Amino acid sequence: MAIRKLKARGIGRFELLSWLNEFLETDYTNARHVFTLVMANHTTTHAIDRALADGIAYCQVFDILYPGKVPLQQVNFHAQVQPEYERNLKLLQRALDACGVQKEMAIKKLVKGVFQEHFEFLHWVHDYVHRTYPDAMRLGNAYARREQILQKSGDAAVNLNLIPKHSWVHTSAALQHATCIVRSLQPPPAKGAPLLAKSSGPTKTKARVETKQTTAASKNKLQRTQALLQLLVEPLQSLCACLMDVVAAAACQQEAAPYLTSQFVPGQFTSSSFFACFRPQDQIFKFLDTMVARTPNNTLTKFTISKTFVGRPIPAYKLSSALSSNHSTIVVLSMMHAREWITAPATVYAIASLVDDFVTKNTPLPYDWVFVPIVNLDGYVATWTTDERLRRKNVNPLGANIPYDAVGDSSQSGVDLNR
Repeated sequence: MAIRKLKARGIGRFELLSWLNEFLETDYTNARHVFTLVMANHTTTHAIDRALADGIAYCQVFDILYPGKVPLQQVNFHAQVQPEYERNLKLLQRALDACGVQKEMAIKKLVKGVFQEHFEFLHWVHDYVHRTYPDAMRLGNAYARREQILQKSGDAAVNLNLIPKHSWVHTSAALQHATCIVRSLQPPPAKGAPLLAKSSGPTKTKARVETKQTTAASKNKLQRTQALLQLLVEPLQSLCACLMDVVAAAACQQEAAPYLTSQFVPGQFTSSSFFACFRPQDQIFKFLDTMVARTPNNTLTKFTISKTFVGRPIPAYKLSSALSSNHSTIVVLSMMHAREWITAPATVYAIASLVDDFVTKNTPLPYDWVFVPIVNLDGYVATWTTDERLRRKNVNPLGANIPYDAVGDSSQSGVDLNR
């Protein structure tokens, strides 16, 4: 089937890769976003078509559909060259034949990473799963299955594409592997072997050869370590940004004075210690709900305007007065971009200021006000609870306004709510 026909059906590269990553608990990125794969022996760079060319993902899909039919223990989970890709794909072809699945794979084109071939084959896999085993997504446990196979084989290599993204496992696994490599840079001497030995004649030549071999091995390990540490830069930067802001906010909240006290009344809302710190969504809404309860005459009310992608209710707060003669309404939508934490307390402060002024001055409000303090609620929660402190969009993986080449980029995947 031509690519344009698949796109016309609304199934593109982004949708297919999102489905594959969710199904297999993997972290394959898009065709233009290259990734680095650190192996036990060397480092190499691939694009997504090259990544899928190794056949690992396809083998795992059918291992879930037909348990035991695909010999995963024979699959090379760190294949690097075309002969290794071909062996993986031939294992899959034999499994398909054994299961009576009539599908001839274009192995020669797949191992070469031909994009259209992978696009159409992945689309066929997607349709086959949904048509034949609609519950497979719920029943599969691909990550645990991979880990089981790799632990039995004793394989110490790291392929971060096979580790679920946005989990602490993704970073900690790479850190653990880096530690193992660093420790192996200087292997301990054999038991009973002297640290220095006197040599003469032919023994000196042999010692020099062994020294050169040891030096070459150490350089190789050092290069691998440097490559792995380079690979860790991006996830560690994201992780540190998340931890620094969240830890600082938590420390501030511990030191700040209690704010929901008996003195928290209209006219004093803006002087609350609540505004001394950044707050997660539960504290923000509790603060606002207390304002609603303590503001007389239903001047401030709460209602739900909608639900988020994951089902969280999105609260709104209306400020109005029976004394107002003009009922025109100003609507304020805040926190469109999840990473901009300052917008939520700024909006809450605006509500508190309006209520304080209205109560102390007892004058009609010129307008009704409707505030939605956190529109991008899912995204805001993610900035507090995951390593995506700099997330801007919501968490919908199939947003309509996602750039075509943004698969796997957490800063771009999702819907930008003010676009």
